[in-house]
Amino acid sequence: MYRAGPEDIADCLLIDAEKRIVYLGGEITGETVSSLLAVSAKFALHHKPALIVINSEGGSLTDSLACVDIISGARTQFHCLAIGACMSGATLIVSACQKRYSFPNTIFMFHELHIDTSDGGSSKTFHQITSEIPSLVDLNGKMLKLYSRATGASRKQIRHDLHYTRWLSAQQALRYGKKGLIDQVITRIPRPFDI
Repeated sequence: MYRAGPEDIADCLLIDAEKRIVYLGGEITGETVSSLLAVSAKFALHHKPALIVINSEGGSLTDSLACVDIISGARTQFHCLAIGACMSGATLIVSACQKRYSFPNTIFMFHELHIDTSDGGSSKTFHQITSEIPSLVDLNGKMLKLYSRATGASRKQIRHDLHYTRWLSAQQALRYGKKGLIDQVITRIPRPFDI
C-alpha cells in the first residue's frame, strides 16, 4: 500500500494498487475527485473489480456528484465497503457502486442540500440569492434521483427523509427503500479483496 505524492493523490485517499483497493477517508473535495479519476484510469487497464473502503463524513456536494459520475462511467466495476461513518456526500458515492457492503457498526446519514454561508462575513443581495435558486433546486433534484435509483424509494419518501437529517444503522440502510442503500451487511472483507 502506498500514498502517492501530492500531485497524484489527495490526502484522503490511499491506494493498494495490487489488491485494487482505494481507502477514502476524510472530507470529499476536488482533490478526491482528481485522485479517484486517476485511480479509475489506472484500474481500467484490467477488468477486475475495485473496492472503495469509505469512512467519510462527506464534503462538497458537487465533488461527491463528480465521484458518482466517475464510478458510474468507469470501465472498472467499483464495489464499496462502508465502515465507521458514511455521511452526506459519502452516501451518494456508496449509492453509485455496483456492489455495496457495510460493516455492522457503520452509521449512515443523509440530509437535504446545505448552503455554507460561513465565508468570512460576506453577504449576498436578494437578486443574487433568488438567481441561485434554480441551480439549487436542480442539485437537490439530482440527489433525489440518485438516491431513488439506488434504493428504490420514491422521490417523495426521499424528499421527506432529506428534509430531516436521516440517521441509519447498517441494518436500516440495508432495508431502506425497496433495494436498500447497501446490498449486504458483512463481518469480513468480501472476496477477492483481502486486506
